[in-house]
Amino acid sequence: MKEIMNNQGESMNINQQEAGSVNSTADMANGYNSDGENVVMDGTSIAALQDTPGNPALDAFYNMPSYAEINPYVVEEKKREYTGIESAFAWISFIFGYMFCKAFPAHVNSFGAFLLVIFAFATTTVVLKVKNTKIGIIPTIAGVSALIVSATLVLNSNPMLQSLANAYAMVTYCYYIYAAQGNSTKKGFTDFIVIDYHKALFVAPFNKLGSLLQGMFSGRTKKSGAVLGKFIKGGLIAFIPTILVCGLLSYDRGFYRIIENMGSYIDMDAGNVFSNIWQLGLGIIVGQYVFRLFLASSDKAVETTNEEECVAKIKSIQKAHVITTLTAVLPIIFIYVIFFISQWGYYMSAFSGKLPTGLSYAEYAREGFFQLCMVSFINMIIIVFVQLFMNAENSVVAKIKVGIVITYAVCTLILIATAMSKMSLYIESYGLTQKRVYSSWLMIVLALLFVVAVVKQFVEKLNAVAVSCVVVVVMFAGLSLSNVDGLIARYNIDRYLEGSLETVDVWAMRDLGDAAVPEMVRLIDELKSRGVTDPAQRYSEEYDLYSRTFGVLEEVVLDYINDDRQIMSYTIPYLRAKDALEDRGIKSLFYEW
Repeated sequence: MKEIMNNQGESMNINQQEAGSVNSTADMANGYNSDGENVVMDGTSIAALQDTPGNPALDAFYNMPSYAEINPYVVEEKKREYTGIESAFAWISFIFGYMFCKAFPAHVNSFGAFLLVIFAFATTTVVLKVKNTKIGIIPTIAGVSALIVSATLVLNSNPMLQSLANAYAMVTYCYYIYAAQGNSTKKGFTDFIVIDYHKALFVAPFNKLGSLLQGMFSGRTKKSGAVLGKFIKGGLIAFIPTILVCGLLSYDRGFYRIIENMGSYIDMDAGNVFSNIWQLGLGIIVGQYVFRLFLASSDKAVETTNEEECVAKIKSIQKAHVITTLTAVLPIIFIYVIFFISQWGYYMSAFSGKLPTGLSYAEYAREGFFQLCMVSFINMIIIVFVQLFMNAENSVVAKIKVGIVITYAVCTLILIATAMSKMSLYIESYGLTQKRVYSSWLMIVLALLFVVAVVKQFVEKLNAVAVSCVVVVVMFAGLSLSNVDGLIARYNIDRYLEGSLETVDVWAMRDLGDAAVPEMVRLIDELKSRGVTDPAQRYSEEYDLYSRTFGVLEEVVLDYINDDRQIMSYTIPYLRAKDALEDRGIKSLFYEW
């Protein structure tokens, strides 16, 4: 091989020297002849010299091999040829990207965002089946969970929960594309699923494997797609100058009327046109992200990390000595002991349902609640650090490690139980609000995570990270799919009608959105049945509540009348609210719908 390379190199040098002599002769050209041909010093035209047969120097120059042909270690990069399935998925990615931008933000275009989730998973599953891809059980469960959670977009009218549900669906969709094509770090339900999510979101889409537009216009559509691609490029280049020119010339009223009439003719104003083009441009970027994720997953271009490597990396960072660890964690445990002893009566009164003297329910519930939440988060971080960095070099140290984790978990569970008992007293006195529900939900989730940490100490094979992820997803699904705003309104109204709640804050209930409207209509009906509309009841507290609720419903009706909400923004609570107002005849008391 070495001799061949040397011979080829010498041949190339000889050819370059001979060609160089010819080039130096051509460089001595002193002008042109009468026919306009470039000539050398002896009057011979260069064209004739090039056409002269049997000129070994020129033949060697023009037939000189490329560097890649001489050097066998150089591999020329070939342009990717897209298959029909890849081209089809490129179009799916393009449509997905555009629909994603059209449906953003998800809480505004909730029904459209829900349809997008269904479209994404359905079309991707069809493409994978056409590829004869065997989709594993874990990606399937993840995809189903995303579809279930995304139902929050239409079953709920809470903007925060809708946005979180949509975010989970989009993140899981990326994982589904990656893991369904056999890229999981380890098969089955393991802690390595976190690594797979990371690679699906931040590694695979950034592999330089292909272009969305080239993938769209390849294969059978290559010729027509090339022409269409040129039109699109030209249109994008011309768009900004055209808009600028139109804007500058709009000073002329006649020209402005022409542009305005053209816009009204196609029923699109300039802002709408610009918005659609902007969404199209961003959609191409989003589609490129999804398409490259698909190609990288299909080609398995992401470097895989096996279980042994992960375990080795974890063991390599477990260098904290037992003395160092105990010195770091024991002072905090000592503080907990002092805290529990000194404040035992104060905090335990919540379990007995007795309020400490000198405090209201609101003051007792709020005092220290968020501090207890922060302490719980800190304890969670400490447990994670102990698990990751403490070196359990022998069985004795391993037992000490288990003891540290259990001690911190038990202390935290006591704090969480105390906080929950205080919150229950607060709710018993003043009813439910969104913040109280979210705080209670968070406390329950933290308690479950600490229970998982304790169980892990006794069941080493338990995949604690994966189980914790499932706990969070299931708890979030339960919160978002339960129509929590409607439940808050129903709970407060039921307790008021039963007499266990002094009053109902209907103005705060208005902030619960569409889900609270049917419950307020029910409150109106119940108060009517009690005769609060009689003249004798005009100055009663129930009549005051009736009039305030009626005023809130009037605002709701006005909002619905002036609302230009399209079908892509519909939710089930919104439709139920309109039906409740129409069925009770409340809307007819104000304005025509």
